[in-house]
Amino acid sequence: MRTASKLLTLLFLAVGLHSASAFSLLGPFEPWMTTNLGFNNPFVGTVDIGGPKNFGEGYRWNVPVITYGFDESFLNYFGSNGVAAVESAIQVFNDLPPASATNMNGYLTDTRRVNYTADQQSLYDLKSAAMGLIIEQLGLASPSRFVFTLRNYGGEFNSTVLMLSFDPAALAPSPYVNGDFYNYEVAYYPYLAQSSFCVTHPADPEQYPTSFDAVADFTYFPNYFNVTGLSPYYYYTGLTRDDVGGLSYLYGTNNFAPENLIPGVHGVGRHARDYVNLAVRPGVGKVTFQRLAYDERRDKFRPKTIRYVDYYLTNNAIQHQILEREIKQPDILFTSAHLGFDEYSRTGTSNWVNNGAPSQGGPGVIQPPVTINFGPLTSFSEHVGTGYSSPSNFYFEPQRWGSFDGTTNAPIVYPTDSIKNNSSLVYFNLGRLLQSIYGTPFYYAPPPFETTWPLTGEHGKVFLLQTSTNLSDWVTITTVTNNGQDLSYSDQVLPGTPQRFYRVSPQ
Repeated sequence: MRTASKLLTLLFLAVGLHSASAFSLLGPFEPWMTTNLGFNNPFVGTVDIGGPKNFGEGYRWNVPVITYGFDESFLNYFGSNGVAAVESAIQVFNDLPPASATNMNGYLTDTRRVNYTADQQSLYDLKSAAMGLIIEQLGLASPSRFVFTLRNYGGEFNSTVLMLSFDPAALAPSPYVNGDFYNYEVAYYPYLAQSSFCVTHPADPEQYPTSFDAVADFTYFPNYFNVTGLSPYYYYTGLTRDDVGGLSYLYGTNNFAPENLIPGVHGVGRHARDYVNLAVRPGVGKVTFQRLAYDERRDKFRPKTIRYVDYYLTNNAIQHQILEREIKQPDILFTSAHLGFDEYSRTGTSNWVNNGAPSQGGPGVIQPPVTINFGPLTSFSEHVGTGYSSPSNFYFEPQRWGSFDGTTNAPIVYPTDSIKNNSSLVYFNLGRLLQSIYGTPFYYAPPPFETTWPLTGEHGKVFLLQTSTNLSDWVTITTVTNNGQDLSYSDQVLPGTPQRFYRVSPQ
C-alpha cells in the first residue's frame, strides 16, 4: 500500500488542492464499522463511542442551552479545584462566537503546550481532557484519524478507503488537518485479532511534532506514539482552528437538516398544543453551557426551565415557534467512578437519533443524558520477564490527574486530601506473552485473568502489593496508599514462568 499512498499524495498535489483544514463528524456505528476494520478495537488505543459520518450526515444538539452538573463522586475526588478545571474547559466553548460570526483565521492550528513540572509528576491535565471529551459530545470525531477511513479490506491494493474529513470552507473532503497534509497505509495484523487498519500519518515526517493536534483528536491515540490522549505535561490552551471550523459548520444557521425535538421539549403559549416536532431545522448557531445547581438539602438537582425560539423550514420559508424545556437532571453529568486500566469513560451514541433516510447514517440529533467520567487515574506497575527478586524487576509509573498551565504556579494534584477518598482499588491483570511472527514477544489480549482488590481501612493507610512462589518468602512490588487513587498491576508472563502468588498486605 506504500506505493498507492505515494501516488495518492502526488494526485492531490497535481490537482492543486490547497485546502488546509478538515473536521470529521461523529455518529452511531454503522453495520460496516467492525472491530476488524479498527473500530472499537483495543489495539487502536481507545473505546470508540461511534464512527465517522459522511458529509451531510452529522449529529448535533438542537437546543441553545446545554446544562451540566457534578455528582458527589466527582466532588469528593476532585473537589472545588476540579470543578474549576472543568468549568474553565466549558468556558472555552461558551466564549466561541455564533457560527455566523466565526473567523477561523483567528485560531491557532496547534494549541498544545508543555509544563515540565507536570511531566516530572506524570500529571494529566483535567481541563484538557474535559475539552477533548466535550467536543466529542458536541458531534465531532477525530479528523486526523478519519481523514482516511478503511471501508473494507481486500488486500494491499484492493481495499476501499474513504475520505471522511471535510474542509469547513470548501465543504469537500480534505487531506489536511490544521495545515498538515496526511497520507495513509492499509495494514493487516493477523496476530492482533485479525484486524485491518487504515494508518494515517503526516506525509512529511517533519510534521510529526505538530500532527494529531486538533482537540477533537484527543480520544485517538496513534499507536506509534504510544501515548494516552495527551501525554503527561501537555495541555491545551484552547480549541484549534479546525475544531472551531467543524463546530461552525455543524451548528451554522445555514446548515439545514431534518431533526426531531429532544425529549422534554414542548410548545408554550399559542404553541402549547400545536407545535412542530420533526422538521427541517437550521443549526442553532451557538450552544451555551449552563450549570444546573444542586440542592444538598434535598439531595437532587434544582430544575431549570428554558424557553427559546425554535426555527424550522416549511414551504421553503423559515417559520418559528416558542418552545420550553424543563430540565431536572444535567444534560452532561461529570462523575468519578473507578475504571480500572482506563482513564475516563463517557456515554456512547446509542441514544442519538438518526433522522436520515433508511440507507443513510444521518443526519441526526444528539440527545441527553450524557455522563463523562474521570476515573481515579491509576498508577501503573508492570512486570515483564522471569525475575521477581526485588522492586527493580518491576516497572512503575505514577499517573495522576492534575491542573496546570503555562505559569510558574505549582500544578494542582488530585485526588483532594479528604477522608472521603478511602476507596482505592488494585486492578490485577495476569497476561501472556507469546511469540510474534517477527520473533519478539507481544502482549496477547484479552488477558486470561483479571481481578480487583479493594483496599479497606482509614484514609491514608499504606498497603504492600507483594508476590511469592511459596507463600512464605514475599517480594514487595510497590506500595499503595488508600487515598482514592487506584493502582493497576500487569504481570506479563513468559512461557516457563513458575507458579506465583500475589497479595495486598496492610502495613
